[in-house]
Amino acid sequence: MIESLSLWVKNIILVVLFASFLELILPSSRMQLFIRVIMGLFIMMTILNPVIDFVHSKLIMREVPAVRSIQYNYQDTNMNRSIDNMAKGQRRLAREVYCADLSKQITATVHAIEGVTKAETAVILKNTDYPNNMPQIDRVIVYISHRKQHNVVPVKINDSKKSNSTTAIDKTVADKIRRTLCQLYPFKANQIYVEYFN
Repeated sequence: MIESLSLWVKNIILVVLFASFLELILPSSRMQLFIRVIMGLFIMMTILNPVIDFVHSKLIMREVPAVRSIQYNYQDTNMNRSIDNMAKGQRRLAREVYCADLSKQITATVHAIEGVTKAETAVILKNTDYPNNMPQIDRVIVYISHRKQHNVVPVKINDSKKSNSTTAIDKTVADKIRRTLCQLYPFKANQIYVEYFN
């Protein structure tokens, strides 16, 4: 108590000496009037600071009886059930939004591949529920239609073999789609299925 009182008096003396020093340095002008007003406010603040701290500490120490008497029962099972249902609904909605956004991104990527004229994508997630992690992707199905290249096939008379060029083209486009998606997304090639529109 005596230490805080002596510190308070020392602070007041230092502020008054500082104010006097500023008055001696400044010439007699309008600036000196402003400095006197500011230094007077500063001295008042130094004097009143311990009183304000004392009043503030007394206000904080008082307990508010209304707050102490209210008790919340967090064990209410109906509330817990509704919170769990809401959390499950939010996770389900997040999974649906994730699937839709990822499908749009993959569809845009597949459209950029040469030879693809139309594409749609279905992202299928694993059925397990991951509350803290990202949903796990089970497989991605890409439905495409593409421009078939019309290669000129030499005509052979008495050739019993049929031309299998459309299958080769289809396989090439499908492999290109798989390679591109594996490079851009964290998929494995066996997770990507490419099917053609009929």
